[in-house]
Amino acid sequence: MMRRSTFVFSLFAVSLCLITQLQAQTRLSGEDKEAIKEIKETYRMAWLRDDSETILGLFADDATIYPNGLSPRVGKKAMTDFWFAPGDTKTTITDYKIELDRIDGEKHLAFATGSSEIKWTMTNRKNNESKSYASKGNFMTLFSRKGKRWIIARHIWNGKFEEIN
Repeated sequence: MMRRSTFVFSLFAVSLCLITQLQAQTRLSGEDKEAIKEIKETYRMAWLRDDSETILGLFADDATIYPNGLSPRVGKKAMTDFWFAPGDTKTTITDYKIELDRIDGEKHLAFATGSSEIKWTMTNRKNNESKSYASKGNFMTLFSRKGKRWIIARHIWNGKFEEIN
C-alpha cells in the first residue's frame, strides 16, 4: 500500500513539474512584450508622420479593425479605404498618446490593452477650411506571430470625439 501511494505521489509530482515547464515554454516572454510595445509605438509614430505604408505594414493581410461604433473592416484594402481613401478631405493626426495597461498572451497569440488620446484636423482640399477634433478612449489589439515577427490581427477602439479649436 505504501509503495502504491509513493508511486501515485511521484507520478503526480512529475506531472506537475511537466505542466509547469510546458506553461513556462508557452508564456509570452519579456522579449515578446518589448516587441509588442515597439509595434504600438511604431503605430503611434507612423500616424503622426502620416505614414500609411508603415501603418498598414504592421497588420496581417486579413486583419480586422473595429472602428468605434462602425462596422468592422476586414483586410488591408478595407483599412486603406477607411483610413486613407483619397477624397475632398485630408485628415492629419496632430497629437497621439498611447498608454499601455497590459500586454499578455502566449508564444503565438498576444494582446495589448490600454487607453489613447488623439487629436486630428480635417481640411477641405477645395476651400482649405479645417476643423479639429479630439478623442479619448480605450483599445484592445490582438497580435499573432508570423514567423519570428508579431503582427496585428485585430484592433478595436472606442471613445467619444468632440470638435476643438
